[in-house]
Amino acid sequence: MSESVETQIRRALWECAKRRKSLDEFRAWFVPLSWNIEESKDAQAIKLAHHIDGILAEASSGGWTEDQLQEQLTSPFVATSFAESVVGDPSPFPIPQSSVASAYEAA
Repeated sequence: MSESVETQIRRALWECAKRRKSLDEFRAWFVPLSWNIEESKDAQAIKLAHHIDGILAEASSGGWTEDQLQEQLTSPFVATSFAESVVGDPSPFPIPQSSVASAYEAA
């Protein structure tokens, strides 16, 4: 069974978050997909694609830096759902260890 369009989009964003793909590679893949997203008849994919289109438009008109765009595109809203359902990792981004626990254990 092939992946849903939504899963493909989330996978591409997750790969971008993990820096396995660049923003340019993501855009080159995503823009043609988003032009015909309604044809997928996948309501969640359509909603996600429109959200991403909005981010890309805001970034373009607002003069965002690549880092700002990267942060918005790889937000937990996008990447966490993919990681939970496909990768099995509910936290695709490293969670820093609390220094409080380390300090307590050292005492």
